[in-house]
Amino acid sequence: MEADIQQNSTEFITISHLNLSPAQLKVVSALARGGTVTRAARLTGVHRTTIHHWIRNEPNFKAAIQFAQNQYALTLADQVREVADLAISAFYDLLKPDAPSALRLKAALAVLDRGGSKPWTLPDFRVDTPPEQVLFAPEPQSKQAPARIEAPKEA
Repeated sequence: MEADIQQNSTEFITISHLNLSPAQLKVVSALARGGTVTRAARLTGVHRTTIHHWIRNEPNFKAAIQFAQNQYALTLADQVREVADLAISAFYDLLKPDAPSALRLKAALAVLDRGGSKPWTLPDFRVDTPPEQVLFAPEPQSKQAPARIEAPKEA
């Protein structure tokens, strides 16, 4: 826990500068990844009421937990972006013309299906829309579900 943790700015912060005890540093580490106080208590051997007392009464301890959790969230976001990039590259490879057609079809259907989540929608563009707005069009303000076309019911 003595290692420096880099923020998004050019500053470096060390959690140890907050004058936490070794037990508190262990608890911060256990809570940083979203663990519960009960689990952190079990992992560190510190009673959970003690941890709650530190959170309520020691601002440096609470700040260290928040900082560590924020850093962990940023790390997870970076990892998700990396994995998403790999997944997109894999789909590109699967959709290349030299891939077997059955594999290309399955890959295309997987992209279009999106696991049953929201259906794909295209932004509403006008002919007079400047190119920079086309690339970064905002989400529509309406929360209405996209219209679906249904086959006419037989009488």
